[in-house]
Amino acid sequence: MATHASEHPHAATAPARAPGRAATLLRHPWIVEGAWTVLAMAIGLLIATLVYHLWDAKLHVPFNGSGDGALNLLLAKDLIDHGWYFTNHALGAPSGQELYDYSAFDADNLQVIGMKILTLGISEPVALVNVYFILGFAFTSAAGYLGSRALGFSRGVALLGSAVFTALPYHFERGASHLFLGEYFVIPGAVWLIVTALQGQPILVAREGVTGWRRWLTPRTFAVAFVCLLAGGCGLYYAVFTILLVGLAAVLRAIATRSWRSGVPGVLAAAAIGVVLIVNISPALAYQHKHGKDEPVAKRFAFESELYATSLTQMLLPIGNHRIGAFAKLTDRHTTTTPVRGEMGQPLGLLGALGFIGLLLVGSSRLLRGPPERPDRFTGLLGAATVGGVLAFLWATFGGIASFFAYVISPQIRAWSRLTPFIAFFALLAVLVVAERLRGRIIASGGLGRRVAAGAVLAAVAVLGVLDQTSPKDEPVYASTIGSWANNQHFVSALEQSVPKGSMILQLPFHAFPEAGDVNGMQDYDLLQGYLHSRDLRWSYGAMKGRPADWTDEAEQQPLPWVLRAAVAAGFAGVYIDRAGYADHGVAAEKTVRRVLGGAPAVTGDDWGRLVFYSGLALRARQQQTMTPAQRAALGNALVHPVDLEYGDGVYDEEPGAAGAPPFRWIGPDATIDVVNPGSQATGSFEATAAAGEGSMTVTAPGQAPTVVRFTNGREKVRVPLTLPAHGTVRLTFHADVPRQGVPPETRDLRVQLFGAQFAADGAS
Repeated sequence: MATHASEHPHAATAPARAPGRAATLLRHPWIVEGAWTVLAMAIGLLIATLVYHLWDAKLHVPFNGSGDGALNLLLAKDLIDHGWYFTNHALGAPSGQELYDYSAFDADNLQVIGMKILTLGISEPVALVNVYFILGFAFTSAAGYLGSRALGFSRGVALLGSAVFTALPYHFERGASHLFLGEYFVIPGAVWLIVTALQGQPILVAREGVTGWRRWLTPRTFAVAFVCLLAGGCGLYYAVFTILLVGLAAVLRAIATRSWRSGVPGVLAAAAIGVVLIVNISPALAYQHKHGKDEPVAKRFAFESELYATSLTQMLLPIGNHRIGAFAKLTDRHTTTTPVRGEMGQPLGLLGALGFIGLLLVGSSRLLRGPPERPDRFTGLLGAATVGGVLAFLWATFGGIASFFAYVISPQIRAWSRLTPFIAFFALLAVLVVAERLRGRIIASGGLGRRVAAGAVLAAVAVLGVLDQTSPKDEPVYASTIGSWANNQHFVSALEQSVPKGSMILQLPFHAFPEAGDVNGMQDYDLLQGYLHSRDLRWSYGAMKGRPADWTDEAEQQPLPWVLRAAVAAGFAGVYIDRAGYADHGVAAEKTVRRVLGGAPAVTGDDWGRLVFYSGLALRARQQQTMTPAQRAALGNALVHPVDLEYGDGVYDEEPGAAGAPPFRWIGPDATIDVVNPGSQATGSFEATAAAGEGSMTVTAPGQAPTVVRFTNGREKVRVPLTLPAHGTVRLTFHADVPRQGVPPETRDLRVQLFGAQFAADGAS
């Protein structure tokens, strides 16, 4: 008979030692999951380091300082210098810049808050953008890992998914230019919500044995709240995409189950994201409610939904500049021949392409043969991923639902190809299911060696996936960027020393802000370079187009000599010229500047001879000797506070002239035009050319005799002298005693054609 140790008289009776508190804490599931999340973040940083060769980068030199990259630096400098980004007195001089109308940032406020937190330790704009951009790889990788874990994958497989998702071509094509679009860490959580809604699972789960509202205080509730907060606060595009897909998922689930109750959780999640989005953009909404909508800003057109769509071919083809030459040539052949290229960064990569095809095959086979006889824990997930991926593709593809949406509902969301990372994550789920099943087979017999082998296979797949989705061409051209940035810094520093502190600088060529596009060799937002490199100067570029602060649109129509004299009278200390903005490299403009301001450039840049500065201090001294303060003020106000015409009742919209003739407006028998003066008192005249049949038109201004214009079937000049009060309005009334124009089916009462209506300030020539 066997004898137990406890039965032996000399057996050891010491109890087994309980694990210490530290060891127990380290084995806590939350601590373990946190450690794996940190590992995922480290992998994301490693990918960024290797692809971008970060050892060659400079912390204080941007990855991309031109175009949209300059816009990101503007945001960073605003946060550091002004606390927030809505107002900036250093741009749009003299009135300043207000960004309420521009949605580039107002739906990204959570990301902006993240950057603001970084300013506690970073006080230089370029470093702030660079650090946030690189940290984005860590955040995206962590989100990919946690999203995969939430969907039921093991830690090793989730790490595979996070690495491949972080290295999407979309990420590197966005780069530091589209900073917040490239930080797509919100998508894994959004996909989790979409899949949950499609599967009909409860989004919130109450704790058992607890009553009242406290039963909803669970980790899942906090996770859902966090995902909704991120989805609604980290970008307009991703918020709208998530709302649409979660909402559609809820509707499809309700239809499939024939129960509206099954769709309620998804609808509530979509509504919660919508609420966060509205709160996020509420400052802009409040501003526009008070000041009216700024129509010229971020105006979209329906055809752009197809111009910026994706396609199955673009998603399945390899990346451009692929490491394998044959793949690169295949993509290049398509890119150079397709009539619709859309935005770059749409390939899913080899793994994503295989996953997306796999989802389509799974969905098709289910329709033909029904559900599998022995479903496993991933069967429902694959079905939901198929529906989610197909829905996203039908929205994003050329001529898809998005195009119909743009033409019928609204064109404001134009770049539907930015659904690509959603599609990629859905496709990646199919890859992870295969990886999970393969891992299960490898470790089925147990043993440490088998687990190590499974981990090695997953790591190898991850490395191959990252290599397939990245290219040596993704590395920025650091040498040229470093040289250009240093040259611009040197130029602006010399300019700053040549003028008094706090001076206003006039920038040429005039360029609207924002989204005015490239002009000749000057990229959009390149005129921000002066501000980005300066400490205390104020710059004319950057006032919001369509608002009274933007006087440059009117100034561009005036003779350059008058603009220069008026700018100096308004207080500008000189003229900064970006020669790349001119077709003739600024030759004609500089000839005029030399003649009016006198002398050679005060500062020249060695950045390919692109930048030059002419001082206006000598002209200012001459004006102080030859003009009274009131005359200088009037001349300056005529430029920077231009008088505006607001057309009232009886004035119709502008129409193009026939056969190259100038545009005009029809006015009826009675009409009003308000002459609005946003500056100090101004004198001048309302001027226009009018055309009508035989008769007369009477124009009346308050407090003065009427002006009568007589017609003899031709055009006549209209001139009404005016004195405009400071920050005031003068209303002109028109009464046309002429025959009615137009034939049926014209129903408007048209009397006089008005050409070139404007307020001409005294001395504005």
